[in-house]
Amino acid sequence: MFTLLKAWTWLKNYWYFPVIAIVALCVLLYTRNPSAAQELLKISRESHAEEKEILEKAEKDRLEKEARVNKKYEEALKDIEDRQTAAEKELNSKKRKELKRIIKETDGDPDLMAEKLRERFGI
Repeated sequence: MFTLLKAWTWLKNYWYFPVIAIVALCVLLYTRNPSAAQELLKISRESHAEEKEILEKAEKDRLEKEARVNKKYEEALKDIEDRQTAAEKELNSKKRKELKRIIKETDGDPDLMAEKLRERFGI
């Protein structure tokens, strides 16, 4: 225990010696075989570039899919609105024809006209 305390005290006071030794060891390993370290860096860069490409492609695909879905949604909504407008026009023209028919049938008799309109349209 006393030895560890002495070692810790020495390390706190002279920390730069171990740091210099580690840096010197790294420099020595790098200069002895620089191609291995460079090869590791090259592989790391290539791997990063591949991952980046994959992520960009996935994001592009997601955006394209979202655009297709939005386009289909807009088309379906427009189609529904068009059908609704056509149905309303058809219904209005049918009501007008029915009103004209009732008016012709009643020959201007207001009581009979009111009764038929109430039966047919709930007016």
